[in-house]
Amino acid sequence: MNNFRKANIIKIVTFNSSAENSKLLNEVGKLKDTTEVEIITNIPNRYATYFSDVARKRARKNIISYTEQLNPENFQPMVSSYFNFSNHSKIILTENIAYIGSANASDESDKNFESGVIIKDKMIITEIIRDIIPMIKEDSIEYYGNGVSIYIILVLNLITRLKRIKEQFHFSFYNINDHRGADIEYYDSYNADISNIN
Repeated sequence: MNNFRKANIIKIVTFNSSAENSKLLNEVGKLKDTTEVEIITNIPNRYATYFSDVARKRARKNIISYTEQLNPENFQPMVSSYFNFSNHSKIILTENIAYIGSANASDESDKNFESGVIIKDKMIITEIIRDIIPMIKEDSIEYYGNGVSIYIILVLNLITRLKRIKEQFHFSFYNINDHRGADIEYYDSYNADISNIN
């Protein structure tokens, strides 16, 4: 975070940030108006199906907390927020330095044993900004800070779940085989099994 004040570009990709009063987001709030910031996060405890009222209430609390904290209206105009329900990667970078590792962008990660790498090679950082971040963003929903976004998040959550079911259904009939270094998909009627689809 020491590099943030000098940065022109900041990319934060995380599974979660702190549910309340995130140090990281507080630092983003102090940046100059010309710093381009993109924040991509999942929302923990948010599922397509809930098996108890406790889980449902926890998810609702997290959705409200995340949509309040990441509301672009809380930041300068160059800050963009995204939600990605498939994301579990952790990347924090500026144009000068990058961290890729196991630690989430949350204060709670301070208490855990985490591992990661610091990259200062500008060519590698440029490749991450150019190739990896857009790939994650492509599967994300941009958050514009209006009340409708909460419903969009819930609908996208359902779509993510349906995609997963579709993939499980597809691979209950098809298998992948390595043929001379190339992955070949083939119909496998002998081992077809849809009993594991949930």
